[in-house]
Amino acid sequence: MLLELRKKQQKQEAERDRLNEELKVSKLKRLTALVPYYETITNAKSDIHKLTKARIHDVYQYSSKCDLLAFQQGDKKMTCFKEEKIFSDPKFRLAQQLHDKGIASSKYSLAVVKSLIPRETERTTGIEPY
Repeated sequence: MLLELRKKQQKQEAERDRLNEELKVSKLKRLTALVPYYETITNAKSDIHKLTKARIHDVYQYSSKCDLLAFQQGDKKMTCFKEEKIFSDPKFRLAQQLHDKGIASSKYSLAVVKSLIPRETERTTGIEPY
């Protein structure tokens, strides 16, 4: 009898919670209908090809040797970073080999990199380079 009473109370609580939730939803719907641009939002169609204002203004504004602005606008191919130049750099090759061997974070590797590629402490922040 107690079990039946508890089940009945749980059902009543669940029903009350459901009604409260429906009431909340109906209040929210009425509130959203009061927004002046509600119709515009509900009838808006998405266009994945349309540029946003943020993307329109996200363009490199200054000219440089590699014409990044022309590259972003699709007028020119990017030519300032060639793979041959990057992969032929001894510093890059050393770092790549250390990573490939899995010893890039060892103390000996860090000491070798420090001796081959000296860096100074940052003047503005005082941060150590390694």
